[in-house]
Amino acid sequence: MGDYYEDDLRQSISNLTMQYPHLLNISMPFDYNYENECPNLTQSRHESIPGYKLCMHTLLPIICVFGIIGIIVTIIVLSHKSMSTSTNNYLISLAVTDLLFLIVIGVRIFDTRLDRFIHHYYLVIMTYGNILLNIVLLASVWLTVMLTVERYIAICHPLRAITLCTVVRARIIIISIVLIASLYHVVDIFRYAILFHPDPCVEKDVPAIQFTHLGLNQEFRKVKSWIDCFLFAIAPIILVLVLNILLILEIHRSTKYLRHHLANDSNVRTIISCEEKRITWMLIIVVIVSGVCQGPYIILGIFKTLFPGIIFPNFNTMTYVTVLFLVLRSSFNFIIYCWFSETFWNTFKKIVCVAKCKLGWYPNIWNHIEHVHNYNSRQLSVIHTKETTTC
Repeated sequence: MGDYYEDDLRQSISNLTMQYPHLLNISMPFDYNYENECPNLTQSRHESIPGYKLCMHTLLPIICVFGIIGIIVTIIVLSHKSMSTSTNNYLISLAVTDLLFLIVIGVRIFDTRLDRFIHHYYLVIMTYGNILLNIVLLASVWLTVMLTVERYIAICHPLRAITLCTVVRARIIIISIVLIASLYHVVDIFRYAILFHPDPCVEKDVPAIQFTHLGLNQEFRKVKSWIDCFLFAIAPIILVLVLNILLILEIHRSTKYLRHHLANDSNVRTIISCEEKRITWMLIIVVIVSGVCQGPYIILGIFKTLFPGIIFPNFNTMTYVTVLFLVLRSSFNFIIYCWFSETFWNTFKKIVCVAKCKLGWYPNIWNHIEHVHNYNSRQLSVIHTKETTTC
């Protein structure tokens, strides 16, 4: 681990992997003779790290492809004119940020598959691409929080939701979150400088990233590490956990009231119970996914901040696992928030049906779907939480 620069752990996904000179070609303030390694040795060095090939060459592309396809389908459905609500505006923006995150992080699969000359430029591009990665990750995390806040207001304070949970207000909040995330990470641009140096393997001058004085400032790095850890993980998880617990309690209370006062029919009681269970499970899954996927990130970040000089075995492998958990979070957000929704699936069926009808397929299916959708809407109209807890 002599190549490890002990204070270079950043609290975001990009800079966790930028820790290691054998993963990114960053010029360090110590004598690291990367130039004398040729392509085959560089590739061997990458793939000799425990867990690298499994995490970055097998699991990462599979998860990214699955997530990208699912998110694109989700965006198409949520963009339908019948789905224009404040909640769906949050979901669309969340899907876009998760999509960008998966695309940028997915590029890492080419890390050991480029020739040496192109690889130098790839490392420089990825260094600045990591800044974009941090922006969309921070925006995604806080869009998730705001989605939970909107759900909390809509269910626990339905009268105030009429004025607070509007499409215009949602779009203003979304733009504000993206701008704040961008401004927060603008400073990262000034942490690096591009220098050219000769590479004897390719016999050309190639670019490399070097830390500036700001990037090497220990006080700045320590403060930013704590702020990153708080903004990326601690604060969002606490807010999502508390708000979803309150939501579960409110849903249980309101459905109990409806079951007692309105549900004399056994079929209606069954519908109410099923809806309560579905929503409750969705909220529980939100909490579990947030904790499991961001938990390793919090632990690793806090440990490095508190004990910057301690290096333990398999630190690289833990970093890759942390990366995969964050990728999983972005890939499965659309399942949690959209694919649990009956409204989402009804709209999806409509879109598919229209496409098929235009090609002359299944001419009678449209009326059947409309009938089923209207019947289900009438059945579930007694549950006042439905429209505020689903897409």
